[in-house]
Amino acid sequence: MPFKRQSISHSELGSYLKELREVKNVSLEAAVRSTGISLKYIKALEAEDFEKLPGLVYAKNFLKNYLIFLGGDIEKGMEMLNPAKAAADSKNKKNKSIAPKVIFTPRRIELGIALLVVLGLFGYFFYEARFLSASPKLEIFYPSDNEQTAARTITVDGRAGGEAKVFINREAVFVNADGIFKETVDLQKGLNLITIQAVNKKGKTTILERRILVQE
Repeated sequence: MPFKRQSISHSELGSYLKELREVKNVSLEAAVRSTGISLKYIKALEAEDFEKLPGLVYAKNFLKNYLIFLGGDIEKGMEMLNPAKAAADSKNKKNKSIAPKVIFTPRRIELGIALLVVLGLFGYFFYEARFLSASPKLEIFYPSDNEQTAARTITVDGRAGGEAKVFINREAVFVNADGIFKETVDLQKGLNLITIQAVNKKGKTTILERRILVQE
């Protein structure tokens, strides 16, 4: 029994083609075998995804053959093709206009470099301000607190951070490029208090103390 042609009551071409195929009860694979049209092109017609079709002329030929196979109205199908394609083209054009292509002109490159320089300087000064506003790091490697010794001198060995100046019992000591310092301090019999002080460029101070007991 020949397939009865259906009247078109849909405003969308894709929906019309899908309904015709479902009424005929054929799969996409069966449609491919019968029409010789590639599966991706049949899917593109039913999805109205015209960008996947090779061109309007091919789209019309594919649609005509597909409608003949489905028993659809060729004239009405062709009438639906142009508005559907125009709507798809308009949508694609709108999407492309949302994300315009960026053109790198010499002026834009110069502005970009200038912006990077400004951001770099801002980051540097922010780091410097934060770094200098904090108290400097100070470590004492030797001696430990409450050290006991019979000697009358002791070597204070340590490290200061942030290019800080170091004072031991209020006397400035030499600090090398790595922040390392080593200074010999005279001791007296009994309990000695050694005060080690690190001071950075902003005047922030860190103080550590060592108590040294000199025994006879």
